[in-house]
Amino acid sequence: MKKKKTLSQHIRKVIVLCCTIAILLQVVITISVVFHYYIRKEEEDTQYLLQSDNEMLNTSVRFLEERILAIQNDENIMDFFLAEVYSASDTENRLQTQADLFSERNRQGNSEPFVTGIYLFNNRSDCVSTIYYPLAASEKAKDVNEMQVLRQKYLQQTKPFYIENDLSHFHLCLYLYDSVMHPLGTCIVSLNPEYIEGVYTNLESLRSYSWSLTGQDGIVVADNHLTHQNLDPINNTMQSGFGLTIQSSVDRWEIYQTLEKTIILLLSVSAAVIVCTALIGSAVAHKAVRPLETIADKIQLVKEGHYDTRLGEYQTVELSNISDTFNGMTEHMNHLVNQVYETRLLHQESKIKYLQSQMNPHFLFNILSMIGMKAAVHGDKETQKLIFMLSRLLQGKIFRKNEIEIKLSEEMEIVEFYLYLQNSRFGDKITYSVEYKGADRDQFASLMVPRLCIEPLVENAVAHGLEPKEGNGHISVIISRNKNLTVTIEDDGVGFDKDTIGKENQSSPHTHVGLFNIDRILKNLYGDTYGVSVESHIGTGTRVNVIFPLIERQEED
Repeated sequence: MKKKKTLSQHIRKVIVLCCTIAILLQVVITISVVFHYYIRKEEEDTQYLLQSDNEMLNTSVRFLEERILAIQNDENIMDFFLAEVYSASDTENRLQTQADLFSERNRQGNSEPFVTGIYLFNNRSDCVSTIYYPLAASEKAKDVNEMQVLRQKYLQQTKPFYIENDLSHFHLCLYLYDSVMHPLGTCIVSLNPEYIEGVYTNLESLRSYSWSLTGQDGIVVADNHLTHQNLDPINNTMQSGFGLTIQSSVDRWEIYQTLEKTIILLLSVSAAVIVCTALIGSAVAHKAVRPLETIADKIQLVKEGHYDTRLGEYQTVELSNISDTFNGMTEHMNHLVNQVYETRLLHQESKIKYLQSQMNPHFLFNILSMIGMKAAVHGDKETQKLIFMLSRLLQGKIFRKNEIEIKLSEEMEIVEFYLYLQNSRFGDKITYSVEYKGADRDQFASLMVPRLCIEPLVENAVAHGLEPKEGNGHISVIISRNKNLTVTIEDDGVGFDKDTIGKENQSSPHTHVGLFNIDRILKNLYGDTYGVSVESHIGTGTRVNVIFPLIERQEED
């Protein structure tokens, strides 16, 4: 059968569903607006970033152009190209001044320089140079020889600019002209790729980007990290001096990736709002159905026999009508119960006697078997004592059938006879203790309890808890008094499933009928406030609490 939902669940479901739809609709609209605005803004910001980086590199190229132009217009340097006699040291000093390789413009805030060396060659193949990193004389000669070889390659070209890469630098070769565009000689400029990488450091924070510096013969230096080639990238291209083209790109996926975080944030906030709405809906639903839950609880009390149950007043008309009808019904039921109460009392005593008679037979069989074995094997005084204890036990359990209530001291005497016999039967396997708390033992003696309401519980503890246990076991009986008389029977045996209480099992030699019957006896005699409660865990033991009213026998003169 399909499980029915409560009214509170229905109300909560409607509130949460309506709020969730409204919130999700708002989220979709918000995401659409944010997506449109954000994409456009991010594209502008990305384009600005690319243009800024490209402009920085272009500024460095313009710096190189200005240095080349300054060299061509310097009269002292012109002597190197035109005069038959010149001072090489003076020319190099002048070249170093004009090149200005240590200026901030050559670094643009970067630790690496853009131009690392300038080499001038006249038509006689003489060379003067200035370099950023100082070299030893032998290394400088080797460096000049390499530039001579590169110059020869350039002279064989018909292009105005020639670029060649090596492992650490790329070299730009060009002609130098006088004011009437007459060739004076050649110039080779060593450029640093690491400087260009430093210009585009900002792009390294992205996952998909590329940049390149391209000459007339193809790519000079580049870095390509584009991961989504199927998407149209955001490009920025700039034509620079010396036939160089500067280009940088960022994949549009980067924008979507950034927007993903914003969408996740919106969804997280929306989920939090939905959760809060669910909590508020639960509170509203609980408040709305609380009067109905109270009515249901009151009906359950009536079902359990509390016919004096009444409902309070309600401000709502419908609930007020229900309250009046319910109260009238319980008043009528209470009247009917009072009419038949005397009839119930006439049958109650016979019912209790019947329940008590159910608890005796199988225990007597076990003890008689044990005593027979003891007598056959030992034949000593201990056996005599056991027989005496058994006779007293039988007297307490069997030959006092006409008594419903006896003194607690008499009931505990039966308990101690039983425990002594079981201790003798099993030896150290079963030990026991009896303890009185809150008062002296004599102060408990005159309290009245139903006959055989404690001893069967001790039997249960031994039979179900300690006998099946491997190894030794202990049972404790603790008596205490406060507003009520409480007797606790606790064992460290095998434990059991509490759902089996009151259920007969024909295949088992032991049942828990004693627990169920004693609880019924106490409730029949004294009301539902009193009775038996059980705590049991399989493998650790069982605790049984029995609560009696404080009833003392008045001694007759």
